[in-house]
Formats: sequence, structure tokens, C-alpha cells
Amino acid sequence: MGSGGVSAPRAGARRRLAVGVLVLVQAGMLLTGCRLDAQLAIDVERSGGGTLRLVLAADANLVRRLRAADTDPLGQLARTVRQQEGWQVTRRATPDGGSRVTLRTSFADVEDLTRLTEELSAAVNGPELAVLEPFGLDIEGRTLTLRGRALLQPGPAVRDYGLTPAEAVALLVNREAVSYTVRVRMPGTVELTDGAVTPAGAVRYRVPPGSAVDVLVVAQRPRPWRLIVLVLTAVVALIAAYVLRRHRRRPA
Repeated sequence: MGSGGVSAPRAGARRRLAVGVLVLVQAGMLLTGCRLDAQLAIDVERSGGGTLRLVLAADANLVRRLRAADTDPLGQLARTVRQQEGWQVTRRATPDGGSRVTLRTSFADVEDLTRLTEELSAAVNGPELAVLEPFGLDIEGRTLTLRGRALLQPGPAVRDYGLTPAEAVALLVNREAVSYTVRVRMPGTVELTDGAVTPAGAVRYRVPPGSAVDVLVVAQRPRPWRLIVLVLTAVVALIAAYVLRRHRRRPA
């Protein structure tokens, strides 16, 4: 792919997306009583494909303050991502008067997941804030292993906003302004993870301000039920044939 007419628009779109995320986090930090909830959700299917989703929700106070400042970073995010091929974007008002934007896409296989999370990382990370590193999926037989990293780390460029990185982290912690979680759903049984396994079998990680959280989820794919049914049917048929032959061989 050439670098002429493609890379510059993509770089511009990625930068706008990173700035939009930064504005939301900065607003949550600096405006008392405001809150931003972010969740990265990865759903892996048995085939190795699946869906990737990023949800950003601003509460009513944050929406009201941003509107008063004549800025709409959630709207900016929605418009920017709609320009990217393969992404679906929805924006809805929440019952409490807030706003929620969901960015969703599908990945076909292991390589596709890595590519998408690389693109998303490039889009949402900036010199002021790092929130995501690419994810990878390994498949060996029935074992699937998902690895990645989620961050909530202010960078040196937050000094342009009058804060040191340490002060930015302290604001996020003290005001409980930003909640960032990663949710992973794997096919089959989760065998290894240091995340919290929910009653529904999903794995959740909380990403505290100033941290970098390594995500690791190992699961066993369920056995293909169609094959099990075929094998069981064949076994039953063989047993039935054997019993029938013995019955026919009995003397009258």
C-alpha cells in the first residue's frame, strides 16, 4: 500500500481520535463531580475470530460541562471512527442524561485481531495519554491464549495542560473520575487468568490510573458438538447392528 494519499488521512483521523479521548479524560480529571467510564471488550469465538468493542460513557455532569464549553469529544470520536472502514459506531443518550459511544468491529482471525488492536492503539494513544497496546491470540490445538496490555498512564505532554504526570494520576485517583476496564470472553472454559472471572464466565480487568495491566486469558475451546453427535450416533448404530446380528443368530 502506497504512502501517498492513504497514510496522511489515517494519521489525521488517528490523531483526532487520540485528542478526543484525551479531552474526555482531561475533562473528567479537572471538572469536579464528572465521570468517564471506558470499557474495552474482546469476544473470541471458537474459530479464532470475534468482535472488538470500545465503549466510552460520559455521565450527565460531564456532558453538561462539555456542552457549556462548546465542545463535544464523544461526537468527534463518533465522526472520526465512522470514516474508518469496518467500524460500526453508535451513540446514545443514557437514562441519567449522559452520553455513550460504542465503537465496534469484527476480526476474522488471529492476524486480524492483532492488526485491529494495533490500529486502535495508534488511534487512541498520544503523547499525553497511553491507554492500549496491541493484543495477540495464540491457538494450539484446543487451547486459546489471549495476551495484551491496557494502560492509563499520562505522559510528559500533560505538562501542556498545567499538570505533571504524577499530578494527573493523583487527580484521577482522588476524584474517581475515570473508570477503565477490559472485558474478555473466550469460548469454552477459562483455565488460566489473573483477572476476575464473572459468574457468566467472562474475565474482567480493572485498569487503575497510572498503571499498565497485563491481560492474560487461557481457555480450552469446547469440543465440536457436531462431531460428538456424529460419533455417538455411529457408536449407537454399531451397537444396534451388533445386537441385531446376535438376535438373528439365535436358534429357533
